[in-house]
Amino acid sequence: MESFFYHSQPISSRDMNRLLPASLSLGVIVLIVISASIEPVGASVPEVLSVENISRDQNLGIRIYIKHENPSATHFVDKIEVAGSASGQTMTRTFTLSPQNSTIFIVELSQFVPEGVVPLVKVRAHCTLDGWSSWSEEVQVPEFPMVGVLFAVSMVLVLIVIRRQGAAG
Repeated sequence: MESFFYHSQPISSRDMNRLLPASLSLGVIVLIVISASIEPVGASVPEVLSVENISRDQNLGIRIYIKHENPSATHFVDKIEVAGSASGQTMTRTFTLSPQNSTIFIVELSQFVPEGVVPLVKVRAHCTLDGWSSWSEEVQVPEFPMVGVLFAVSMVLVLIVIRRQGAAG
């Protein structure tokens, strides 16, 4: 019965000098091919694109635009944190979210601060895999509603007209 194993003789130093450069060249080529096929993986930390005041009358509200790359059932923005500061006090509330299926999505919140508080609000988002985003810019909520400004200006004008009529009369 013949053996299936190949029996070799020791490699001479002359043969080794010829095989070493060829082996190194082959190794470098394999590394180049492997590294070309690898896609870089980066953290997909969410980004708060903007925070808008959507308050109406006495109902405080904000609309938050968030960007988060490659959402899936296990990789999504699971919560947002809203920090409001007014009169030297800071209040932070966390809101939980359901998984998203789009890269940019909108969250709307209303009545998120105690009544009568006019806060400066900032927001950050949390990814299930990559952690917290940085804080957004602060937004004042509520901003002065245009109806209120127009009413105040018209009342001042009425008082000026009445005063002039009284002085002329």
